[in-house]
Amino acid sequence: MKKLYLSLIAVLICNAVANATSPETEIQFQKSIDRSRLVAVPQNGPQLVPNDLGGNFSSWEVLGTGHFNAELGILPECDVTVYYCTTDPNGYGTDSWYFDGIMDGVRMAGWPFMEHYNIGNNDTGRTYQGKAVKTAELSNYYSVGMKSGYDKALGKFSLAMLYYVDDPEVAANVVAYGIETVQLDGDFKDYRTSLEIAGETREGKRIKVNPSFVDATDVKVSCYNRAFPMKEDGTPGDELLSTIEAQRSDANITALTSSDPCYFDLNNDGTYTVIMTYTGENDTKGYNIAVHDYDSKWEDYGTADFTDDYLASYYNDFPIKTATGLKLQKHTGSEIYRIFNPYSSSDTWTSEWSRLKIAEPEVNSYFVINAENPEHVYIYINPIDITDGDGIRLVVGSAAHYNIINGRTEEAITEKGYWGTITKDGNTATVTFPQTTLMMRPINSEYPMFANYNNGFKAVLNGTPSGIGDITSDMGNDAPVEYYNLQGMRVDNPENGLYIRRQGTTVTKVLVK
Repeated sequence: MKKLYLSLIAVLICNAVANATSPETEIQFQKSIDRSRLVAVPQNGPQLVPNDLGGNFSSWEVLGTGHFNAELGILPECDVTVYYCTTDPNGYGTDSWYFDGIMDGVRMAGWPFMEHYNIGNNDTGRTYQGKAVKTAELSNYYSVGMKSGYDKALGKFSLAMLYYVDDPEVAANVVAYGIETVQLDGDFKDYRTSLEIAGETREGKRIKVNPSFVDATDVKVSCYNRAFPMKEDGTPGDELLSTIEAQRSDANITALTSSDPCYFDLNNDGTYTVIMTYTGENDTKGYNIAVHDYDSKWEDYGTADFTDDYLASYYNDFPIKTATGLKLQKHTGSEIYRIFNPYSSSDTWTSEWSRLKIAEPEVNSYFVINAENPEHVYIYINPIDITDGDGIRLVVGSAAHYNIINGRTEEAITEKGYWGTITKDGNTATVTFPQTTLMMRPINSEYPMFANYNNGFKAVLNGTPSGIGDITSDMGNDAPVEYYNLQGMRVDNPENGLYIRRQGTTVTKVLVK
């Protein structure tokens, strides 16, 4: 990735703006195992583990037998015996494990798989196909051989491994890296569930919902075109709980037999609440809830030419490229624009790197630009519509919007210099931002990083003849009051929740009951 200090600065901004307590610090292992220690442990006893692993490795018990699944395809699948060390050998208050059988029948410990990794460093510097391997991507590396790498409910171990030839620092020598698993024998059940609203389908008339479950039963999913009141502590109110119980007992709702997507029609503007009910472990009753705000007040406006400096900032070797002729819409009665599927409407980016894949081919992704004040332009934080082949999407936006949703005033954002600008020439308007004032993060990370590192971002909005006229902004105290949810989307009739209230140049965070 680009310049580590930018990531660190963005993290500092994140902490300063949100004024939130940092998440619990994970144990950082500073140990770097010498190359000569990367050896298979002799079959005649785990007590012969190299001293560099530390501690007393003499008290071992057999946890059980299982199977090494070898998802990376580098080593063959094989049956294993899993040993559990009862004496806390590493001294960190955690457990260690051995897997007998992975390396041609020879016992192999978890720790040696981490050879040449200084996990305490924020950037390991290891690469795979030109991509820097960051600490966040190695979160399971220091779980190898540790209790945190074992899901007891599923009887499953996760082993993060790197396979390389001669030298892991040379990208061409790295064969593969990723997660391998060992599944123990036995009757293990996976009662975990999740519910995700993927987004509005490409024709814009439905939402796609992705339920996920394996062994849960009586799974029902329904969609309600309304918002439900929540309690002050964020838990469901009585009406929502009654709806959940009614759905669970409604014999007319067919239970799902698989985690195939569900689709629900979008008939009216407003909030749609999707509820999934199910029966889990020991016949416990559970539910999942997801919410989608639908706004139909968008009208076709023209096309957009989109010059990316998100991917070019995230990947060292990715060029700045432009996709042209993308579908553009404008929100009725405002100066808010959205570009449709900026990364998947053409093969501009996927043709550059074949590993970039469309994340949700059925679902629209929107790049939304708020230009109601031509000197205070910002980009709403949203996930993009492609992935690096690993299922992890990037969330992109601007530092200005990030500050808005964290309660900073326009004056404070102006002082930081985070605003973009829009300039017009007839029916064409061009949106630009100062260098390193755009932001992005992997969707599974809470810490944003700066983008527009190369100062290359540009969005050219090619309006229809009646299109981009005078872009104005009512800056006075008599300006209309507008509400936005914490994702930055406008809400016409806010109820029961936390919202961003904007009137002219004044922005505040309010609780609506």
